[in-house]
Amino acid sequence: MKKSVSLLLTGVCFSISSVMLSEMAVAATVSGKVLFQGTAPASQKIPTDADPTCQLAHPDGVSLDEVVVNSNGTLKNVFVYVKQGLEGKTFETPKQPVVLDQNGCQYQPHVFGIQTNQPLEIRNSDDTLHNVHALPKNTKEFNLGMPIKGMKLT
Repeated sequence: MKKSVSLLLTGVCFSISSVMLSEMAVAATVSGKVLFQGTAPASQKIPTDADPTCQLAHPDGVSLDEVVVNSNGTLKNVFVYVKQGLEGKTFETPKQPVVLDQNGCQYQPHVFGIQTNQPLEIRNSDDTLHNVHALPKNTKEFNLGMPIKGMKLT
């Protein structure tokens, strides 16, 4: 179960379309809950002893957070998108960048949506070297070092 949930979240991360229709002054809201059934898997820890800054922030390691179940049975870090029903519609690309921040030796947010051609800003808020390695499905892979606190990549 854990692998399929992880793959689902990864697979939909870059498959979003805005719900703001550029040809009409119409917007929609999708709301609901994603419930987890069964026993939640134990969270695994990623060791942080390879980096003194990260180890100081997380002496017991960083939680992998692949499946996080809230006390009410809902899942955290879930991404929902509209897969059908918007065929033939056009959408204005947001000018505001999506920000992915390495903060406290963890990426924040864990899950996000980004529209095609929308800017992405990757930040390093930690005083240590971080590596950003993306494996997108439809665009070029990148693997970049971010050695400086406050560094931003776009």
